[in-house]
Amino acid sequence: MNLSKTDSTRYLCAAAYLDKNLRELVIQKILKEEYNAIAKCYGVDLSIVVQHCLVAKKQEFELDVLLAILFFLFYFVNIIDNLI
Repeated sequence: MNLSKTDSTRYLCAAAYLDKNLRELVIQKILKEEYNAIAKCYGVDLSIVVQHCLVAKKQEFELDVLLAILFFLFYFVNIIDNLI
């Protein structure tokens, strides 16, 4: 059975993009714990789920940066417009 194509893996990968708490928990428990033994997850390809969690976290950061840049751009355009 190819674990990367199971429904459980797909649902967890989708949840990585939708649920920030799940994403942070997976990253914390799987990647950041210094002394950690990971049990075999039958029916779930955990490496793919972790990869999706990391991609979702990166996308969230990029979106936050973009929104901050746009906010400050519109803010300064508004200030300049009021001065003229």
